[in-house]
Amino acid sequence: MTPPNATVMARPSSVRYQGLAFAIVTAILAGAAFAPTLSLLGIGSLLALAAAGYFIFQLVDGNADLIVLLWVGLSPLGYYFLTFPREGGIFTFDRAAILMLAAAIVLCPRGQRTAIPDDLRKTALVWIIFLVAALLSVVNVGDIRLSVRMWLEVFVFPAILGWYVIACFPVRKYLRLMHGLACVAAIYSAAIGVAEVYLGRDLLPLPGAGETFAGGQDVLILRVNGPYSSNNSYGLIGLVSFCLIWFLRSAIAGRMPGWQKLLNVIGITAALTAAMLPLFRSIALTIACILVVDLFRRLTVGQRALRLSVLALMGAGVLAVMISVPELFEERVSQAGNIYARMAQQKQNLQLFVDHPVLGVGLNNFHLAATTSAAARLSYDSTPALDYPHSNVGAVLAETGLVGFVPFAMSQVLLVMAFWKLRRSALPGRRLSWTFFVYVFLSYWISGLALTSGYYSDLNLWYIFCLAVIYKYGITDELRNGAPSALDGLKAGA
Repeated sequence: MTPPNATVMARPSSVRYQGLAFAIVTAILAGAAFAPTLSLLGIGSLLALAAAGYFIFQLVDGNADLIVLLWVGLSPLGYYFLTFPREGGIFTFDRAAILMLAAAIVLCPRGQRTAIPDDLRKTALVWIIFLVAALLSVVNVGDIRLSVRMWLEVFVFPAILGWYVIACFPVRKYLRLMHGLACVAAIYSAAIGVAEVYLGRDLLPLPGAGETFAGGQDVLILRVNGPYSSNNSYGLIGLVSFCLIWFLRSAIAGRMPGWQKLLNVIGITAALTAAMLPLFRSIALTIACILVVDLFRRLTVGQRALRLSVLALMGAGVLAVMISVPELFEERVSQAGNIYARMAQQKQNLQLFVDHPVLGVGLNNFHLAATTSAAARLSYDSTPALDYPHSNVGAVLAETGLVGFVPFAMSQVLLVMAFWKLRRSALPGRRLSWTFFVYVFLSYWISGLALTSGYYSDLNLWYIFCLAVIYKYGITDELRNGAPSALDGLKAGA
């Protein structure tokens, strides 16, 4: 019974909301009946507006987590399907994502940010010095616009992505989701590559992405690029993805449901397949190095047998190619001309640096400088240089001179030192981060000594993202009483 002096709050009527809902449903049905195309366009616009509003409100709060997760799952397809216009690409998925991440960094509340260790701050400071030096080098370039665009996309954008992940992105919260997204991306990327090998053509051609073949005479095999603009990016992103999926499975300290275990097996196999499909000798060498180094960790007999089996399978594959397709084996492995051309190229890299030792020949200006300089027309055992640096070290040295190369080299040393400090910790998560940093670093740099892989924006974005995820996981590790440790996950995921 209600007391006489009590205030009775009238329950608001929901009739008006029912009427509004009825009106909306009626409008949708009428539109679908009389103007289906216009109706679908209207519904799509409303959904897009709602999604845009959600992203905007999240960004205002400094939260771009969903953007990062969407980028992880969709970035391989974004280069073909989310670039407008196709020629020139004013809007690209990567640019949109990075600009939103930059806004989120500025708007992220200070209390929600992860404190950046001093070791990494030093690395970032030296990298900024390199960025300034690389930008100064464009004074020697004829078309400054193209060089500045490459400077932004290749060197600046990956730094923004990495900084957001370390400062604002809750890596440990999304371990399982990132693992699933990385597996899915690796699976469909590998499927595209396998289909391209079978059909002998590029299924998702991008501007400037030509087709290259291995072999000779009657045997020609397409060196696929999958959804990317180059086979360099495709193979190395596949290799780095292999390390990332392996790391995420190891970091998930706990049991996985059966479907996720199956997804993990398929995903890591797909990433390894994508890495091998473009037929790079340096990638095969890197995989072998990683597996051999991994044998020195604390492993079970079954884990050691698995790694040795993969090494044996790779050796058997090389032997099978040598016997059944000798043309392909000769072109990709035993032909001396490839080695002589690379040696001639290193001579050319050094010559261009000697001719322009301070600021270099200018960022993204190597080929023009090499083909117009009489002193740079070099060869080795009658094999001419390739007129492209084919080395990250050679490219940075020749194009930015000592002013750019010194901070570039220092940034790499400081990066290794930042991860080395994690290795010295007693926390298992930090030691796990060091282990997989070594694998990702080797994946990038072994090939980077023979390819100018550091000049591909898609590869640099993925490489820096993986390093940032691994580092953030390490610096947020804590001792947990009675909780599963990262080493437990390492044993389960190996």
